[in-house]
Amino acid sequence: MAESHSARPVVLHSSVGDFELQETVHYPNGGSSYFYACVDVAAIVDEGICEAGNPDQVFDYSLITNKQNEYIASYDHVYRFLAEDTDRLEWCLEAQNGELDAFKPRQNSDRANLAEVSPLERDFEEHFAEVYGPDSVRCLWREYDIVDLNGSTRYLDYLVKTDSGDIAVEVNGVTYHHPQRIGPEKYRNQLLKQNSCAVAGIKLYRFSSEDCQFAERLEDDIRVFFGSSADRFLDSGFVADRAFALYEHQETALEEMARQRKLGTRSFLAVFPTASGKSRIIEEDMRRFAAERGGIRALVLVPTRQIREDWLARIETSLTEYANSIHVRSYAFIERHYAEYPRRLFRLYRR
Repeated sequence: MAESHSARPVVLHSSVGDFELQETVHYPNGGSSYFYACVDVAAIVDEGICEAGNPDQVFDYSLITNKQNEYIASYDHVYRFLAEDTDRLEWCLEAQNGELDAFKPRQNSDRANLAEVSPLERDFEEHFAEVYGPDSVRCLWREYDIVDLNGSTRYLDYLVKTDSGDIAVEVNGVTYHHPQRIGPEKYRNQLLKQNSCAVAGIKLYRFSSEDCQFAERLEDDIRVFFGSSADRFLDSGFVADRAFALYEHQETALEEMARQRKLGTRSFLAVFPTASGKSRIIEEDMRRFAAERGGIRALVLVPTRQIREDWLARIETSLTEYANSIHVRSYAFIERHYAEYPRRLFRLYRR
């Protein structure tokens, strides 16, 4: 419930009724969010949220996305504003009730095949497919566009049409979406798109880059927000395996490794920046090598426990048939037990 010392009013009056304060969230590096509700509509008011006490210590963006997603799952419409824009709530309610003729949500054009898939988007697609199966990717409308409340065309990362309404997803990196990073004007613009979706009855969920680091939690959230099965999803017509296509640099690396292997080279050093899909290259190399040789025995060396857990999950879901012949060990473990592993027993991968 609301904190008694809140600086915001406990009630927001509107033409559809009074919005009563439900709870308040204070952020560790400055700013607060106030959560109001009136029957099946909620409103979130952000105060001082674009100001950082320390610019180098912005709070975890998932504090915004997780709580907001909870409200979107619980209410038919959820609006969000900066404190100085709270009067815009009435504007949104009028549009929601069809009193603004200027707002006509529609799909205007298609750029789904033109935009690059970011690493975060690719992660989301893979987790979506993990929850509902590879064919479910056909139900993801990528770069779906709507017309916002100001009449401008806006694009959503993903939209899923269901027999009970549309569900959208934005996969957000901290640099381009965190209010303490982007400032009030860009954040206000972000909220305009979000509120336009709410007016149109589209449930827009946000997953931060922090959220996407935890596969199990992300997949649990997908089940909660989209449902336990894909039975009610409507097919978008996308190719089912699009999410699992390789980037050009990944395909190039694999082709070069295969070429060098035929020439007798047995060791490779592949250097790529963070989030460039190095694990995906190794995973695909294992699959191709095993297909050519009728099997594989491999040792994957990793620096941290988290990466080891990620690799164990990859093997369990994507390399199931080779699970008993692929070992994942940390550098520290091998340093203590290297004598137990004959030198030529495994194909070695360092991650």
